[in-house]
Amino acid sequence: MNNKTICVVTVAAVLCVLMGCEERAAEPDRPNSTLPPHMIALETRTFTLEGVSPVEAANIIDAYVYRDRPHNPGMISADRNMLSVRETADNLDRIGRVIDELNAGATVSSTETTLHFQLVEANGASEADARIADVEAQLRQVLRFDGYRLLDEAFVTTRQGQIDIPMEAPDGRPYKVSGMFSEGPTRTGSNLNVVDSSLRLTVWFTTRGTELLSSTVNIRHGQTVVLGSARAPGLRAEGNGEEGEYHRGPQMILILRATAATPDDNA
Repeated sequence: MNNKTICVVTVAAVLCVLMGCEERAAEPDRPNSTLPPHMIALETRTFTLEGVSPVEAANIIDAYVYRDRPHNPGMISADRNMLSVRETADNLDRIGRVIDELNAGATVSSTETTLHFQLVEANGASEADARIADVEAQLRQVLRFDGYRLLDEAFVTTRQGQIDIPMEAPDGRPYKVSGMFSEGPTRTGSNLNVVDSSLRLTVWFTTRGTELLSSTVNIRHGQTVVLGSARAPGLRAEGNGEEGEYHRGPQMILILRATAATPDDNA
């Protein structure tokens, strides 16, 4: 092989090396998961929340944000109805889907609910009370009283928040139902387990400052639940200048029915 041939081969080899380097440089970057922590690419996206509090949303999506990632941790910041997240692109895609579910659930929960409370006295009647005929059979299955009669009932239509409802027995004794009501999907766990159309109510039933019962229940539209049973404080009858006879307080049962409100309910 002469010198000219050697030179041609050498030049070709150099060109091949250079072209190979260019081809390798054009190859796509490796996935973030294979890069060292300080080289993982993060992005920042801002999500709009519709009917969901930023605190609630941040708590739910926190599992997707790696705050303890060395050199390049993820971050969350919230302001009014906005949530900004700094994370990898694939995690941001997952977070976006979770927030879409949260927003959709908040839209579903915008229907107002009518809460129908019934105050029933146990052993208060020897004959069936037609006004509570639909629940009396159920009461007899779980409670052992001779009779039931309706003392009072009250309605309130609301979406969520504080409720305070006065009620009154035929003897004039005042009662009050108060509590906190919320409507919407029940969310559990970091991966968003949704129970549709769940209503949650924490209620206190009192008379003249005395708490008779308290209860927290989950209920759906169309359901009826017994919130609890308690004995009312006794009364002492008025005497002629002397201490009157003491009468034991009646056994009280508080019943709740929940229905989706119609436009006429707000008229």
